[in-house]
Amino acid sequence: MGGETTPRMAVLVPELCYLTGLTEDQRGNFKVMTDLAESEQKVTGVNPFMERSYGSERVKEILADWNLEVSPKTVSVEGRKIEGAQLLFNRRQM
Repeated sequence: MGGETTPRMAVLVPELCYLTGLTEDQRGNFKVMTDLAESEQKVTGVNPFMERSYGSERVKEILADWNLEVSPKTVSVEGRKIEGAQLLFNRRQM
């Protein structure tokens, strides 16, 4: 049994997730860059909230009642890269 791990489910909150590894087109798109900056601000802003909440005994009791565990800090995870799909419009490939 050495080295075995128990599978666990991680639930990601979309509003707190942001992309990395941008293409040049994405880096040049002002709207994309603005959206990413706002996402990063949300993540930065949630850390102090999580630290305060995680320190509360009442919060710990509620989480325990639901058998939930929340990290007091945000975590980075590496996603998988999905190759772009071929798009066809009126027989023209994009």
